[in-house]
Amino acid sequence: MLQAQIDIVDEAGHTEESVTIVGSGRVSLGTRASGGYLHADEAAPDLAVIAQDGTRVSIEVKAENALQHDDAYIATGSFDLTPAQSVTVAFIERLRRYVRVRQVTVNGELLRGGAIIHTTPSSLISRAQASAARGAVEVTQQLRRLRDQGKIDEHGNVLVPWPDDMKADSSNDL
Repeated sequence: MLQAQIDIVDEAGHTEESVTIVGSGRVSLGTRASGGYLHADEAAPDLAVIAQDGTRVSIEVKAENALQHDDAYIATGSFDLTPAQSVTVAFIERLRRYVRVRQVTVNGELLRGGAIIHTTPSSLISRAQASAARGAVEVTQQLRRLRDQGKIDEHGNVLVPWPDDMKADSSNDL
């Protein structure tokens, strides 16, 4: 049986929201007044809907030029993801986010129906990810500054001047 994992990923690669479909299920993708991008209902116009019936995973594009994959827009309508293609990543133009659909084959059977498991990272995780991203930017800027000042080389090795007794014009003979 196929299981679908749908993640909304920001431009830095952090997962903002995640939904797992086990068995049968349908998840709408689009912004809602209540917040978030992934929803089990289809009350508002959607950019795309991820559907799964236990044996296949498909993406239904509802709006023209909503999803972009391999630098080309995906046509409106439904298309099946091939089982050999375990991960599909597409860019959501309107949201400026990526959707990552991962297919996982699971053993065992569900009794009846299916389940949709919706997860969002906690605010603590979100703050930690944002802090780590800011820290990485600050470290990169500091390294660039040190490199521009000639204090480190391109590999991050510290550059120090030779001691006086090791310079070519030194009177000390070692």
